Amino acid sequence: FIMKELNKINILKKNFFNSHKQSKKILKEIVKILINNDVKIINSIVKDTNKNYDDAKQEFVNSINIFNFVQNHLNFDREFEIKKKNFLGKVIYEPAGLVLMITPWNYPLITIAERLPFAIAAGCKVILKPSEYLPNFNKQLQKIFSKNKIIRSSILTINLKKISDVKKIVSSKDIDVITFVGSYKTAKQVIKNSLTSIKRFNLELGGKNPAILIGNDYDKNILDLLCQSIFENLGQCCVGTSRILVNNKIYDKFKNDFINYSKNYINENFFSDIIANKKHEIRVKKILKNINKLYRNNKINLLRRKNNRLCGIIIENNDSIDLEEEFFFPIVTLNKYRTNKELIRKCNNSEYGLACHIFSKKKINSNILSKLEFGRIWINTSIKKWSPFLPVGGKKNSGKGFDMGKYGYKNYALIKSIYQDKK
Repeated sequence: FIMKELNKINILKKNFFNSHKQSKKILKEIVKILINNDVKIINSIVKDTNKNYDDAKQEFVNSINIFNFVQNHLNFDREFEIKKKNFLGKVIYEPAGLVLMITPWNYPLITIAERLPFAIAAGCKVILKPSEYLPNFNKQLQKIFSKNKIIRSSILTINLKKISDVKKIVSSKDIDVITFVGSYKTAKQVIKNSLTSIKRFNLELGGKNPAILIGNDYDKNILDLLCQSIFENLGQCCVGTSRILVNNKIYDKFKNDFINYSKNYINENFFSDIIANKKHEIRVKKILKNINKLYRNNKINLLRRKNNRLCGIIIENNDSIDLEEEFFFPIVTLNKYRTNKELIRKCNNSEYGLACHIFSKKKINSNILSKLEFGRIWINTSIKKWSPFLPVGGKKNSGKGFDMGKYGYKNYALIKSIYQDKK
């Protein structure tokens, strides 16, 4: 089986370049075939991730919006003239080559949509390798893409379960670019296994994302937005909040208000969610058991377990607690700060730098924004607010490179500079 897949990759590699016109045609076909199979795709996401139908449908709609953005707003021109007094120059963007995209299970379609159309726009051909924990989604995507002649000429969807098979694909010398969305730990293994040749990497990895309350005032809207950032998709969200920092002067009041509000929020919004797959559930149970053992006196349960479903918890952090691991579950630490300098230090005191959430009833000091080491920052808005005009990615161990945005195709392009004298 793996030799068959490697042979398909080799065929794609031999003709990886798509023209400007071809790229637009492929994107148009992808949108058409996704919309024609919308219910099947949405149902496959529901089955594989345990999301409710409305959430899966919203993911589908958001994904289509990204594909449409690329078609309607992206500059497909790949040549730019630079005129100077003594010479005429050109900058040409050419496809970076054959792209391998490895995407996760928590948001199956949107993590593809944030990357695939931009690679196609750059003229690349793509190998899609969604998570092995998405059997129904993978099967559906493979089926609809392989049936379309235009799409299958540029996109190969592979469904690999064995780690040894994934290693063989990653190590293939035919691969020029690897785009990976997942954990820092797995990313290191992917990079290690890829060293048979020099490859370009685009990585969006995990995070220990802070939510910070600036000032001494807050209201129900801020508490609601904070809960959204913690409990979105049962905490199985890479940009979700896992650390809260509050001014020392209002810490006790905020703690009580936040705990009470969170309990109500969970009862109204949260309890229908279920952990996406068995492997992650086992991991979460192990983490909770460890926390119960080590931090029993610091732990505050937000909701008692019912029907064998797991609950979110808060841990009061006295700065001696080390919880650097990304949980992918609503486990948050509650911290105090006294000055803006201490706030920035505590925010940045992590090997990760993916996302940050800021809540304030007063104007945010630009000096604070400039010193925060995160790829994405939400200010007084919902974690569900996003735009394909803005790039996605992280700093430090949360990733390298940014996808999406007006110039997102450049992530999948190589530059050629042309110099010539004016005549």
